[in-house]
Amino acid sequence: MSFLGLGGPPDDDGVEKTPEEKAAEEKQKRQRLIAARLVVAGVGLTFLVVGFVDFITKSH
Repeated sequence: MSFLGLGGPPDDDGVEKTPEEKAAEEKQKRQRLIAARLVVAGVGLTFLVVGFVDFITKSH
């Protein structure tokens, strides 16, 4: 299995999935994408805040 389950072959063993299973997988993909975006946004916001505080404290 690849890191975070990305890029690997599907684990379907050649069995056709029901529409409910496909919908559940799509929902899980969307949730992972949203979670990843939130992590990136949080890291970016942290860098902005730290940079701003550093700028303010060094200017005085």
